[in-house]
Amino acid sequence: DRQILEPIPALSMSDVAPLEAWWAALETAEIIELTATRVRPGPAADQARASVVPLELCELVVACVVAEALTSELRASAYFADQVLAVAVSRLLNALDPSLKITESAEALFGGLLVPRALSLIAHLERLGLAQLLPGGGCVVPPELRGAVARGIILALRYIDEVFGPEPPLVE
Repeated sequence: DRQILEPIPALSMSDVAPLEAWWAALETAEIIELTATRVRPGPAADQARASVVPLELCELVVACVVAEALTSELRASAYFADQVLAVAVSRLLNALDPSLKITESAEALFGGLLVPRALSLIAHLERLGLAQLLPGGGCVVPPELRGAVARGIILALRYIDEVFGPEPPLVE
């Protein structure tokens, strides 16, 4: 895929959302342990290095990457990040089950100006092969990844609840 090969201008790892999400996922899955100055193998490192990696571990890493990508704007305290997340989640839920036809009221805010930001969150997932954006703004999640992506959405929502409580802040 050509997009993956194109350089991303960055001054630090935090400027490259897919990389930051990947490292956070590896840490959450306990494949690595991070200290202030080192990265070392975590408790699950041997499983990750095995010739056959357990499906549960793979799904956990994918789910964590999805959650990290979806919450990136919230963690950066971006304006209207909660509404952007709501739009991205509604698009992903429709991709998981097109019969749902979920519409998010935040899509209409500001004449739809938040939609491109939501699509950029999904584009992070697309670069990793976890979703595909369609012309017109829809997206598709490969059937074999739908469970892990759904788990990632749940982790993202759980993160919001743990950090902000039941009512996420409106950063306006």
